[in-house]
Amino acid sequence: MTEENRLKLRAVAAEDVEIMSALLQDGLVAASDLHYQKDEASFVMVINRFCWEQADDSESQTQPNRCLCGLKVAHVKRVSQRGLSAGVNQFYNLLSITFEKTKENGKVVNMLTFTFSDGYGIKLSVDVLALIVQDIAAPHPGMARPQHNKS
Repeated sequence: MTEENRLKLRAVAAEDVEIMSALLQDGLVAASDLHYQKDEASFVMVINRFCWEQADDSESQTQPNRCLCGLKVAHVKRVSQRGLSAGVNQFYNLLSITFEKTKENGKVVNMLTFTFSDGYGIKLSVDVLALIVQDIAAPHPGMARPQHNKS
């Protein structure tokens, strides 16, 4: 993979997060690769993402690829999680990322939500939406293409 072929995206609006969510869907995240850096007001994770941009719509026999990418969220004020554990061999399947503005105690709060399979999740309260995703390694062969119900 050349430098210009590597995924490198920045999200500063809800629409950007939708695109990023689609590209990171079915990414695998190790519990040990989730880090809140309170002194830097940032949250980082490493995702072993499925390379959707290389996949075609057919059920081809081509070996699917995955790629390690880094994700960093800036301006993080608060982190809450649902069901996650710090188990060494624990992995989570990323289903979606969403951004919404909500009201808490009469104040607007920006919430970035990472939803994983089996009901797990992470919510980040951010001052400003600033999210960066960048591939940090070359693609490698994956086991299989993720399957989704078409209903």
